Amino acid sequence: MGDLEKIRQIAAKNSGFIETGTVVAEGIRKEVLKRLLELGELERISRGRYVLSGSIVDDYKILRMRCKSCIFSHTTALYLLGLSDRAPSQYHMTVAQGSNVTYLTREYDDLVFHYVKPSLIKLGLTSVKSPFGNTVRSYDSERTICDLLKEKDRFDIQIVSNAFKSYFRGRQDISKLSKYSRLLGVENLLHTYTEVLL
Repeated sequence: MGDLEKIRQIAAKNSGFIETGTVVAEGIRKEVLKRLLELGELERISRGRYVLSGSIVDDYKILRMRCKSCIFSHTTALYLLGLSDRAPSQYHMTVAQGSNVTYLTREYDDLVFHYVKPSLIKLGLTSVKSPFGNTVRSYDSERTICDLLKEKDRFDIQIVSNAFKSYFRGRQDISKLSKYSRLLGVENLLHTYTEVLL
């Protein structure tokens, strides 16, 4: 079996992605990746990460690979959770205060970062499937609703309104929503919105 075939197998096992470390662990030299890149067999998506040419690229998965501490949030989480059918024009991600993500903002124009206290970063953390079926980290419905309320002036009122309606039409955990609203300081806003919208 040739190196290209081995690399194709690695890609198949890893949702279409190829990482230098994985290739080297399989006994293939790094120079082979460089040669395949020059021949147009591979495309580089970031340092040490590649996909086969012509592959459909899952930006959600790429961002997850590039930033292990980043969590999809706000309107991006709404979309991933099925609370909105509007694909986000920007990727909203939350990181702990003090995190350095400037390397990503230099590469991507469509990233918006939100910063929270380290003690709140894992509140509502869950795993969801991207539109391409890859597992990524996101906040759950309750955390997403509270995050939207906390920064309501940054988002279209229709998005917030539709998110509330979708949430209350589906599976809901009112006690969790109430707990999160207290911890995130939006308890009064939550009561106001639920009275007006429901």
